[in-house]
Amino acid sequence: MNKPNISQKIPAYKRFFRCIIIFLFNTVFFPFRVKKSISFLNHIYEFDPLRPLHDKVKEVEIEEILPGVYRQNINLFDLESKYGSMTLQEIYTVAAIARNFNPKAIFEFGTFIGVTTLQMALNTDDDTKIYTLNLLSTGEDTKYDIGKTDEEKNLPDLQPGSRFKDSKVAGKITQLYGDSAVFDFSQFENKIDFVLVDASHEYEYVKNDTEKTFGMLKQGGTIVWHDYPNSPGVFNYLNELAGELTIYHIKDTHLAFSLNFNKEP
Repeated sequence: MNKPNISQKIPAYKRFFRCIIIFLFNTVFFPFRVKKSISFLNHIYEFDPLRPLHDKVKEVEIEEILPGVYRQNINLFDLESKYGSMTLQEIYTVAAIARNFNPKAIFEFGTFIGVTTLQMALNTDDDTKIYTLNLLSTGEDTKYDIGKTDEEKNLPDLQPGSRFKDSKVAGKITQLYGDSAVFDFSQFENKIDFVLVDASHEYEYVKNDTEKTFGMLKQGGTIVWHDYPNSPGVFNYLNELAGELTIYHIKDTHLAFSLNFNKEP
């Protein structure tokens, strides 16, 4: 059987029937959640979760790469999610990876309300420093299009980092504001151990944020990306990068990661 081309998309008629089935299932079993069903269908159409992985992005159970990572004591708190947050499985996985490596300096692209930021703070040492960057306002002008969906455009102007501001680990976290395409990262050069890329999922921003990561990350550092392979921008950029960097996709999540980052001499 021939391996599907990585640029191949599911035919429109198959996607249409799949969406009809999902919509009917939701409206039959959850008749008061029609609005949520429609929102979910929009998500499927924009982010196709069934696209095939690139040959060089290996899908793995994370314990194949990090044995015992899920057997650690993981602290989770205040996990109520909102639109745009990771799934609970993904949040748990990011927290477990952070616990495994126990980085002294973390940089996060895309704070949103700070659910994942909080879990990383809870699962690292007291002296770990976490820097998290977000636009000050959802209406802020940016160098590139950030690619908001209709639902995101209608969201209230949420306060970045609101979830961790009054937490017991708030002192570990520094909230930064700005557009990552023009932000000055020079103070972080070669000082970061762990980076989470989870801001705009448009190709230009995934590329920008990842390239900025390369300048910040120490030798042997770790990068985690959210929304691979479901988001086209993340999917396309990481597929290109996979020829230069060893990238893994964590099975049953939208997380990809690369370990032991090696700076060019």
